[in-house]
Amino acid sequence: MTRSGLSSAEAKKFTIMALGGSWGAAIKEYIATPFAKAQGVEIAYDERPNAQQLAALQAMRGNPSVDVVELGATRMGQAIALGLVERIDPARVPNFAAVESAYKNPYYADRYIAPWALTINTKVIDKAAADAAKIQALDYEKMYKFSDKYLERMNREVVG
Repeated sequence: MTRSGLSSAEAKKFTIMALGGSWGAAIKEYIATPFAKAQGVEIAYDERPNAQQLAALQAMRGNPSVDVVELGATRMGQAIALGLVERIDPARVPNFAAVESAYKNPYYADRYIAPWALTINTKVIDKAAADAAKIQALDYEKMYKFSDKYLERMNREVVG
């Protein structure tokens, strides 16, 4: 979706549709604010849950009031199937080529967050045994294999 026929004031405003809460706050701080400074635009936010995002995109079909939307995998798959999002034009997004192929498809570049944690109560298990258990649990090779398989599955489900 692209917005056309905008006044110069509207053209300087960039609207992001994303979730609110702590996730939305992180998008604002780490993505939107640096983007706004680099591009010299004012950022506007349209915060709503994923299901509402999809309904809003359907209502905006042909006349979008947002410039970019951040959707979860399930809703993104639905939006693609409904023809609500455009393919990424690599000519307009030069760094798209730098994204590893496992993390992208023609419609989006994936974000992947995988917090791995193991906590052991040392009041129940002695500290030396707890430390040994933590080291044994850190099988990064298995973690990465799981991550890659998960991403492959998600890409198949979303893109087809």
